[in-house]
Amino acid sequence: MDNPHSTITCGSCGAPIAPVPGKDYFVCPYCGAYYFPEASQDGVKILGEPGSLTCPVCKIPLVTAVIGQDFHVQACSRCRGVMVSQDLLAFVIRSLRLTSKKIDDTLPLDRSGLNIQRFCQTCGRKMDTHAYEGGGNIVIDVCIHCGLVWFDYGEIKRVVTSPEIGINRQEMGVIDEFKEHVETLNKRKGLFF
Repeated sequence: MDNPHSTITCGSCGAPIAPVPGKDYFVCPYCGAYYFPEASQDGVKILGEPGSLTCPVCKIPLVTAVIGQDFHVQACSRCRGVMVSQDLLAFVIRSLRLTSKKIDDTLPLDRSGLNIQRFCQTCGRKMDTHAYEGGGNIVIDVCIHCGLVWFDYGEIKRVVTSPEIGINRQEMGVIDEFKEHVETLNKRKGLFF
């Protein structure tokens, strides 16, 4: 299923439904019924509207998604990977850690991921592949030229539930304070909503 939005229909009347702009749910334009997509293990809710980027793994267009406290990102409907703006990354991780209840066991770093070469689908340059230093023992791909970070499916959860890194719940105010600023930066870049 490459575009989940094209297959989502209203459970009440069967008509195609569309996401509410800027929100993480759908409303049927015919009968007014609501649909709330479930979040993946990474906390991503796929909305399915066409995004502006392409998956560096599957080479298909990414779709719009929401993660954490309504942070808009783009995700792959096939491999479930997530593209996050570097400007937004720290806020997304902090937001998810605030609501995370489970601490996963620390898994060792899979060094084979360091040998994977991915290319930014925006600028065409090779992405920088390295171990993420924020906990979770994962390998991430970063385009330093476009300011984009690629997470394979499950990697965000590993970072968020990593026992090495904690969060002070008072940081919630910091997240709220800067959320509008970060979204403005993303709009200016034209990468996300």
